[in-house]
Amino acid sequence: MKHIKKINCRRHFLTLIELLIVITILAMVSGVVGVQIQRTLREQRFNTEVAIVLDKLRLAQELMLILRTDAHVKFKQVPEEELITLWLEVETPLDRLKKDIEKPVNLKTIQFVEFKDVLEYQTKMGELDIRFLSGGNVMSQGNMRLATNENGNDRGGLERFIALSGHPKPLYIASKREFDESDGVLDERLTAITQQELQDAGIFKP
Repeated sequence: MKHIKKINCRRHFLTLIELLIVITILAMVSGVVGVQIQRTLREQRFNTEVAIVLDKLRLAQELMLILRTDAHVKFKQVPEEELITLWLEVETPLDRLKKDIEKPVNLKTIQFVEFKDVLEYQTKMGELDIRFLSGGNVMSQGNMRLATNENGNDRGGLERFIALSGHPKPLYIASKREFDESDGVLDERLTAITQQELQDAGIFKP
């Protein structure tokens, strides 16, 4: 009987070790899956916010062309809340629609917006003003970079690009690979044409 009890104890002991191994493996798998889920959710939130920015830019361009009004897409960094506020301003009165169109949106996943306007408009510190003016004759020109951090090369950093060619045209989102393959100029031909047209009109001086 004593011999049988020893065997039973050993079996219980082995079962406990196996249980601990299983728990450890499950914990490791759960951790990996959890990290992957967080990354996926972060990327989805980032892509959603990038789409919101693109929609605002498209709306501003459409309002400029349809209503012949000046429109501004503005970004303002709010460091204390760790977010960027985005909103649209239209100079033409739009009655009730104006409040909805100009309603600000808080970007929480996009932490960095970079845009150097070729026309070198003056802007306030911590703010960006993307201009759609004079029915399409004068528009901001350059490549907008949207990122989750200032340095896109940081591990886990996400970034997208939107080309503004300085004249009305379909806007689109480009990936880092597409931007790199274009040597930093997403629409070189159209940008060059726009610069020449502005120079001929006496608006732009290189």
